[in-house]
Amino acid sequence: MRRHAFRVFAFTPALAAVMILAAGCGSSSPSAKSTTSPSASTSTSTVTAACQKIQATLAKAPSTLGGLVLHPSTAKPAVTAFVNQLKQEAAGAGNAALTTAVNDFTSSVQQALRSLATNPGSASSLISSLTADSNKITTACTKAGG
Repeated sequence: MRRHAFRVFAFTPALAAVMILAAGCGSSSPSAKSTTSPSASTSTSTVTAACQKIQATLAKAPSTLGGLVLHPSTAKPAVTAFVNQLKQEAAGAGNAALTTAVNDFTSSVQQALRSLATNPGSASSLISSLTADSNKITTACTKAGG
């Protein structure tokens, strides 16, 4: 039982740190949003809106994904809903790089769901994957002007 409690305390703060890194996704400077063509402006505002939605959804990750550690076998419905919401928000941006970054992150989340159910000791490597993939989301948002 002590080992399980340690996993919860080790995984949840690390997961929160991942989400703080990803929180930069929805913020950009005003100069990054300025464009010269109306179609580019529309595209940038669409990406900005999608990144803000993704940022809000990622803020829910510690509570949603924390269930993976506590109850990996019963966390699947909440995790699936979380993943589907992220994918839908990314698809709304119409930006391939952002969609790919979100897909990579959601794949890591699904891997965490499978791994933690069978191998609770895999939390460290899963956190590394989630961190790398959340950084990809931040980078995609920044490059797209969102």
